[in-house]
Amino acid sequence: MIDIIVSAAEAARERGYHLLLWTEPAGESAGVKDLMRRGLIDGALLLSVRLDEDRVSALREADVPLTLIGRTEDPVDSQFVDSDAEQAAEVAIAHLAELGHRTVAYIGPPRSAYEDGIGIVIRIHDSLVRSAERHSIRLITAYAERNVAASTQTVTDLMSSEPDVTAVLALDDSAIAGVLDGLRSIDHSVPSDVSIIGLLVSPQVAELAWPKVTTVSHDPRDLGRLAALAMIDSLNGASGRTAQVLLPSELAERSTTAPPPAARL
Repeated sequence: MIDIIVSAAEAARERGYHLLLWTEPAGESAGVKDLMRRGLIDGALLLSVRLDEDRVSALREADVPLTLIGRTEDPVDSQFVDSDAEQAAEVAIAHLAELGHRTVAYIGPPRSAYEDGIGIVIRIHDSLVRSAERHSIRLITAYAERNVAASTQTVTDLMSSEPDVTAVLALDDSAIAGVLDGLRSIDHSVPSDVSIIGLLVSPQVAELAWPKVTTVSHDPRDLGRLAALAMIDSLNGASGRTAQVLLPSELAERSTTAPPPAARL
């Protein structure tokens, strides 16, 4: 998240604008509307977008120019920049299927993220399920809080209850670190015993990990930069169209994916 905010701030500054970071409880927008009425902001970038997003309609009613970093369930009239979750899921599952994996685990965010309706979380999960079905892969979903210790415990519990798992998909940087730590703690070698793919994990984190993590991702900084530029262009009347950008992800093979073992001792 911090990479997105920093890149948006840098892009805005290059165009002569400043980025104000404003946080409010979920579903509330009174503070931003007040800033707009007082003439202190020109527009808003909205992060952590939910499929059913009350903040969008509230800001529109207040005539706040708006660009989403993410998408609602029906984004037809919205300006947004988002990760193409469907494409990322298909690339990851197809890669594992080609290597020969047939039982794959997905370490996702906590259940609260699904209950809150966070768009990218739900789209990634649902897309993985569909892709796994197309490639005849058994997909097991586990949920972990967003910290290394939780992911470590989740993956060790998972490998104990599901010994047929030969590959793990993990969403976000802390999950990757926890999965690597957890597998080491139970003497599972990566990728000889278990392969790992990081979904929407920054290349910097993947390169710093040991072993270096195979990812299906794009640079998260592109989300902030492109969203800020789209907002500024619309404020300046540079385009008559509503910008809607889906960023595709690329497979970067590093050191954590390989064919599954013929048998696990």
